[in-house]
Amino acid sequence: MKTVHYLSFLLTIICLHAFGQSQQLQLTFTARDGGRYVQPDSIRVENAERGCDTMLYFPDTVLALDMIVGVDAAGQEPVNMILQQNFPNPFTGQTTFTLFTPEPQLFEITVSNLTGRVLAAGKFDLAEGWHAFRFNSGNPSVYSVNVKGSDANGCIRMISLSGSEKAGVSLDYAGSFSKSAGVVKSKPASGFICYMGDTLQYTCFAMTTSGFRGNGFMEDAPVQSQTYTFTINNGIPCPGIPFVVYEGQTYHTIFLGGHCWLRENLNVGVRLNADSNQTDNGIIEKYCYNNYLANCAIYGGLYQWDEMMQYGMTPGIQGICPPGWHIPSDDEWTALSLFLGGDDVAGGHLKEEGLAHWGTPNTGADNSYGFTALPAGMFFNGSFQHIRYCDELWSSTWSNGPYSWYRILYNNNAHFTRTNYFERWTSRSVRCVKN
Repeated sequence: MKTVHYLSFLLTIICLHAFGQSQQLQLTFTARDGGRYVQPDSIRVENAERGCDTMLYFPDTVLALDMIVGVDAAGQEPVNMILQQNFPNPFTGQTTFTLFTPEPQLFEITVSNLTGRVLAAGKFDLAEGWHAFRFNSGNPSVYSVNVKGSDANGCIRMISLSGSEKAGVSLDYAGSFSKSAGVVKSKPASGFICYMGDTLQYTCFAMTTSGFRGNGFMEDAPVQSQTYTFTINNGIPCPGIPFVVYEGQTYHTIFLGGHCWLRENLNVGVRLNADSNQTDNGIIEKYCYNNYLANCAIYGGLYQWDEMMQYGMTPGIQGICPPGWHIPSDDEWTALSLFLGGDDVAGGHLKEEGLAHWGTPNTGADNSYGFTALPAGMFFNGSFQHIRYCDELWSSTWSNGPYSWYRILYNNNAHFTRTNYFERWTSRSVRCVKN
């Protein structure tokens, strides 16, 4: 009989509690892909409201949140020693962890590698309150921080992605600071902080059943122990930007070819019937295939080039994209195609797998990076055409006369076709890329 061991990753957090009673939440994480369970590689837990995060690494799949009893409605400090997880984690070169002591005492702090070898150590006579420590790593490694006081001990793990052998390993005292209830005074001095009612965002990373790196995303404000089961999709979200909320709609992100892209076609604006024209009237306007809003919800809106550009002409313009994002230029589409192996095969890597949305045979589709291109079709001369058979994606680069460059993905080949064949008053799909 196979036994699965779940190691508990203990994390201390500060939570506002009216009566100062203790409570422990256990959050358990599992993942599925296509109906089959898959092994999570890691889970990132973020508190966007407080600007902090922490990571679990397999085989750790249970996050134990130990609510500290000493914070009450009057905003009193905790009554126990707290060693907070370092931030950032994982880190490159340098990171910071924080320590709270409820009374003056002498602490011995050591940093060891996986073999138990002590690489840095120090004794610190600390006054009551919060204290920050700065750590510089050597080679990429997993480090253990052990803190021993006169009446309390603590331990955390830190993940270094890179470092400098020349600079060496060092541990330095970075000063004391105050921490008022609900306020993170400075990012380098903050660990993982949560108050009852805070919304946590979970991103699970795992290999999909098709052999590609993937992720799943969820958010919740937990008030009791529970299990979260992620649905894993191909691709990795953009670091620090798992999703974007724009005009009331949530768009997920994908990190592809060194750039941050939206995973979904843009769906913004007021729907027009097919017998109305998109015009320069200060209102974003769109068509939905066959005039059905449900098609916009699945495939995104269809936009004429001028409407998409908001009547500008500059390649890389924001247009109808969210602030801080822009419509990809022809050069950016070309660079993406080259990253994916060139125009002959890139379309297959961009298309969603299977036949749920694409018409048969959906040649070459593996969605290997999670771009998830869907066959939205087009709108031309009063007629909706080619849903389930092609996805036409605008660029922000004008070609000549009434023409601009765009890309097409087809159901019956793996090409990522570059063309300017139809005029720019044809309505097509829009993707956005981060500035």
